[in-house]
Amino acid sequence: MNTALYRNEIRRMTRTHSLTGLLVFFAFFGAASPLLAFLLPDLMAAMEGVEGVQPGMSGLLPEATPVAAIGSYVENAQTLGVLFVLLVAAAGLALDGSPGRSTFYRVRVFGPTALVLPRFAVPAAAAVASYTVGVLVAWAVTLLLIGELPLGATLAGALFTGLFLVFAVAVTALVASRFRGLPSTVGFSVVALVLLLLLGQLPVVGEWSPTTLVAAQAALPGGVPAADFLPAAVSALVGTAVLLALAVRGFGSRET
Repeated sequence: MNTALYRNEIRRMTRTHSLTGLLVFFAFFGAASPLLAFLLPDLMAAMEGVEGVQPGMSGLLPEATPVAAIGSYVENAQTLGVLFVLLVAAAGLALDGSPGRSTFYRVRVFGPTALVLPRFAVPAAAAVASYTVGVLVAWAVTLLLIGELPLGATLAGALFTGLFLVFAVAVTALVASRFRGLPSTVGFSVVALVLLLLLGQLPVVGEWSPTTLVAAQAALPGGVPAADFLPAAVSALVGTAVLLALAVRGFGSRET
């Protein structure tokens, strides 16, 4: 393994502030989501009587529980968070959007494997680390304001969600090997994941769909056994390996 290629990718993410952006994004939602879940009943009670707000609406809100708080983090960070991760990954993987950039990398990096793997591995690791930081912040704020949340189950949920994020970056790698440019790479990656999400709604496919892994973050602290998410984890791991192999092949066969 050429560690210089990985160090170069880390420097690129640091120089462009992509890593900082991911950390700040997930940490913000990690702090804000449980805080909002804790304050929302009081906020609604304070707004009662204001035009458009019916009296008693605060009593209709569900109780702020630790599991609901971590679930709020997932809901708030899921859509924008995955989109942010896809954008960061595509920025490194969309090599052929610019002929000059494409030629630069292909002259200095020998072989499509060395071209793809660092630009997959570093953004994927950054996404998992940033998401986990957000989970730990959410856990700490929940513990402080609402109640105890099992740390082991919370981290296990972060592990399963992290597998999905790695899979999403692998999807981006495959799309980048087929389409040129950042907008098309991000756009078609989003379409692919949305289609997979819709496919995962089918009962026969649901437990095997990698998109199911996101639900583990709130489910495991709530008492759902981790074994329920093992089929989706296996699909994510196998799917990631297959997608990367296809991406390497795609970049290898593409002419600059």
